[in-house]
Formats: sequence, C-alpha cells, structure tokens
Amino acid sequence: MSCKRCNKKIRNMEVKTNAQVTDIIKKLKEGLCKISVKRVNENAVKDIYCTLQSDFIPSKNSHLFRNFPTVKEVKNSGLILVWTTNSNLNEGLKKKSGWIKLPIEFIKKYEFIRRIPVI
Repeated sequence: MSCKRCNKKIRNMEVKTNAQVTDIIKKLKEGLCKISVKRVNENAVKDIYCTLQSDFIPSKNSHLFRNFPTVKEVKNSGLILVWTTNSNLNEGLKKKSGWIKLPIEFIKKYEFIRRIPVI
C-alpha cells in the first residue's frame, strides 16, 4: 500500500521479521520517523516521532549516550531503543525528549518523515 500523493510505501503490518527490524533501524538512523504504537489495554494508536540519527542523539561524552540497537539485540529482547521528541507517553504530562524502549510487537506501522537538519 502506498500514499497517493507522495508514493511512499506505508507499512501496516506488525514488525516481526528480521527484514522489517532492519528496515526500521535503517530508517531511524537516516532521520525522523513516525511510529504508530498500540499498547495493551489501550484503544487508540499513538504516534511517536523518533530517530537514531547520529547528529541528533546525545554524543559519546554525554551521560545520556546509548549504543545503537542491532537487529540481533532487538529480536532477542523484543525492544527497540529510540530517541524520541516526547518520552512521556501518558496524556497530560509535560513533553520531554529522551530515550524510550518500544516493544516491537506494539508497533503497528512506521514511516520515514525526513532527515533532521543540523545547524
């Protein structure tokens, strides 16, 4: 399935295979992605804007630095670590950027938005 305006492919399947995990990690390293997540006991799907672009995440000298997740680590743990613009997924809490672990079985679809410009 693809978007009629921009001809981008939209993933509507749950992320389960190594190829899908590889694709999502590749897109996250390229720039900003929108990941739609539906957690257990929730009716609505939440959109999370996140990245693994090396210019945007904390540097190695920061106490917030984390290594990029590999496909093997993601498949073994079932979690993908991403830097997000809003790590507070609960409604009503103040927005704060930071790391968040997303279970791959909760990811309903993902889409590459664009590369984040660095000033």
